[in-house]
Amino acid sequence: MPSRAVLAANRTLAGDPVIQEIVLGELATPRQRALDISGLAGRERAVLASVLTSWLLFVRTMVIDWLADGALTRDELTKISLGAIRGALRTQPGSPV
Repeated sequence: MPSRAVLAANRTLAGDPVIQEIVLGELATPRQRALDISGLAGRERAVLASVLTSWLLFVRTMVIDWLADGALTRDELTKISLGAIRGALRTQPGSPV
C-alpha cells in the first residue's frame, strides 16, 4: 500500500474505538517510562500521566499530518511538540520547566 494511502487510512481510522485502544496501548510504554523517571506519586503523578497521554497523542497526530502533507519542517515539528509539553508542564505547581 503506498505511504499516502497508509497515512489517509490512519487518519480515517483514528476515530475508531478499536484503533484508539491499539494506539493507547502502543503509547503506554513511553508514558510509563516517563512517569517512572519523574519519581512523582499521588495526584502529581496522575496529573503528569494525563498530560503525557494527551501530549503523546498530540505528537502522533502532528507527525502523521507532517508525513502526509509536509506543511511543517522537521525543526518546526520538533519545536511545536516540545513547546506543547513545556507549556503543559508549566501549569503544574513546582514544575522545573
